[in-house]
Amino acid sequence: TGALHGWVKTMWRLQDQEKPDAMVVFFDLGGSQDRLALHPEYKAQRKETPEPLERQIPVIKELTRAMGLVGVELDGVESDDLLAAQARLLAAAGHEVLIVSADKDFAQCVGGSIAILTPPPTANPKLGWRRLDAAGVVEKFGVPPAQLNKRSFVANC
Repeated sequence: TGALHGWVKTMWRLQDQEKPDAMVVFFDLGGSQDRLALHPEYKAQRKETPEPLERQIPVIKELTRAMGLVGVELDGVESDDLLAAQARLLAAAGHEVLIVSADKDFAQCVGGSIAILTPPPTANPKLGWRRLDAAGVVEKFGVPPAQLNKRSFVANC
């Protein structure tokens, strides 16, 4: 139940501290066959999801809905791509967008009204959550967001 507890605690923390007008959660249903065809080694180094966590994911989806949050998932499309596309659409419509993720690939989406909020590293939780705007991305990665996409697979940023 560790993931369930962590999920609810994180969602409540985000709602309390960030006070968003809305929150959308993106779930991954599996790898994109198009992406694997282009790059067969994509995610080859990634370990399988541990079985105890795998069992908690359907409950996390139920909890997400019970908390009044929208959960988005689409078979054959990576959640990263869904999130990036939605972030760009919302930003283009004049909304401030905060992507909450530990995935450094989302740093390439940062700019204008899009920022990223990264959780503390598990190795050093005392560092706390970190909000990165374009200047923060340069400070963390040494290059501006637009230069990060040369190695990344997030398709829509």
